Amino acid sequence: MRNKYKVMALICSVVAICIICIKVYYTKSYLHVNYNQDNEQISLILNNGENIFGWEKEGIIHFFIPTYVNSDSVKINNGYKFIVNGKQTETMLFDELCEVSIADDNNNVVKSSRVIFHHSQNLYTMHIDLDKNNADDISKEEKLRTSVKIMTPDGKENYYSEAAEIGGHGNSTWMLEKKSFTLHLDKKQSLCNMDKGDKWLLLANYCE
Repeated sequence: MRNKYKVMALICSVVAICIICIKVYYTKSYLHVNYNQDNEQISLILNNGENIFGWEKEGIIHFFIPTYVNSDSVKINNGYKFIVNGKQTETMLFDELCEVSIADDNNNVVKSSRVIFHHSQNLYTMHIDLDKNNADDISKEEKLRTSVKIMTPDGKENYYSEAAEIGGHGNSTWMLEKKSFTLHLDKKQSLCNMDKGDKWLLLANYCE
């Protein structure tokens, strides 16, 4: 009988170890860099296939990666090169300045950009979908219909609506490169664990 219990305990231990190993294996993933030759834009492909486009300032493209994206680093695809301090590397850690070079079939560099991949820590993430419009179509005079999804730091959905509207905010600050927006909801909601409201300000603080 004791041997039977020992065998059962051993089997349970092996199963538990396998589950832990499988979990660790699947949670250690990479993000991938993508280059669109049509518009010559570099984007970042997340684990779920979503694209993130960077924000360029003073010659450096900044990619802001949501907290809930579970990844250790950014991986380079064929035809791309990461260069850090003059040395080529296959993976790129977060919050480090690097050079992304795109080469053709003859290994000639066709585009080179300086980038930083920022991985947010313990922050909510807001996704705004303007459908057929883009950010340049937003104005202070007329609000645009938009869908809004907010994700918690651990990847759970905090809020979702297809009935929101977004408009421009500010006077002289509206002329700056990084703009502020006003988000109008169809009813009062608690967003990001804050008090309920139906009008929310997305403040850029560009000058600070």
